[in-house]
This record gives sequence, C-alpha cells and structure tokens, in this order.
Amino acid sequence: MNRMETRCHNLEQEILASKKWARMVERIDMGKVPVPTKPREVQVSGRLRRCYAYAGEKLVVSKRDYKAASPKRLKQMVCHEMVHYFLMDNGISDSHGPIFKACCSLLGLKDGWAHEVDHKYQHICQCGWWLKSVERRKTLFCQQCHKKMVTRTEYNRLKKIASIGSQTIPINIETYAIMEIRRADTSRNHIKPREVGVCETQTSAQPSIAESPPT
Repeated sequence: MNRMETRCHNLEQEILASKKWARMVERIDMGKVPVPTKPREVQVSGRLRRCYAYAGEKLVVSKRDYKAASPKRLKQMVCHEMVHYFLMDNGISDSHGPIFKACCSLLGLKDGWAHEVDHKYQHICQCGWWLKSVERRKTLFCQQCHKKMVTRTEYNRLKKIASIGSQTIPINIETYAIMEIRRADTSRNHIKPREVGVCETQTSAQPSIAESPPT
C-alpha cells in the first residue's frame, strides 16, 4: 500500500477499535451476535469519479476526494464505508436505509453524511436533477434521465460533430444533456452530498434496532 492507502487503512483500524463503534454494535439488535468487522484492503483510485468511496471487495477511495478532504472528513468517509461493511458482514442489505442511518447516527454521522463539507458548486441537469460537489465538474452522469451532463459549450461542439455525421467520431447527441453550474448556497443543508457507492448483499430478514439513536 502507498502512503494514502496506509493512512486510510489505519483509520479503519482506529474506527473499529473506538468506543463509539463498540457502542454502536451493542445497541443495534440483529437477533444474533454480530460478526466482527475487519479492516479491508484499501485502494486509492484516480479513476473513481462518481462517488467519494466505494465499499466493495476493497475499500476504494477517490484520489481526488482524498486530497480535498480535511482529516476529519476523511475519517468520516472511511467510517461511512465501515458501516456498509458491518451490515454486509452480517447479511444485511440496507443501503442507506433506516438501519444504516441508525448506525451512522450512533457514530456521530448525521444520516450517514458529513454535513460540514463545503460543497461549493451545484450542477443542474436539464431534467432538473442536481448534484453538489467540492469542485467544478466538466461532466457528470444524470441519475434521473441517464444522460451524460456536459457544459453548454461542450454540448454545442458535440452537436456540430453529430450533425456532420462523422464515421470517425460517431456521436448520438440524444445521450447528452446541457449542465448548468451554479455556486451553491452553503448556508443551507437541504442538498445532500454525493452518495457513496455500496455493494449490497441479499438477506432474508431485517434486524430491529434495540434502542433508538440519540437525536
């Protein structure tokens, strides 16, 4: 592992050994003794663009977001993913549902998100879907209309290429949408940060929460 991956791996170990983690495990009733969660191998990837981190076979962290994150934010990103691993290891498919949010609340993550992050830009698709991010993005994939969002200048360039009917660069302009970029209102928290990827598993039963998390 490189320096960045070692740092994230150390954060995994720190989180799992913390009193908050032990309290969270104790207060979530699964109807059985929870399977202990172990630190995962970490990969810091420059190719991960659509989310901060991903809880898969490895804990994959976006290199761009790693560099942009404060030490506190980085720990919260890793903690978020460790909750996914905890649920996965115990056969629970909850994505970002009530069980997941209850675990995060006990760990000090409001609804699973770190709201102190300064998301400066809001990217808005033609269909109305939007996303906030720390930095300006040249392209995004719309989760609502499933088109590739690009700036108006890039859209017009692609439209010209498509109208020529180039065989070298075949472009279907119908798969693109114009993206408007605005400075986000950081004084309001009604817009959630980008969602973090999760690898779901199947389960036959959902656990109950032994005690409601503090509000």
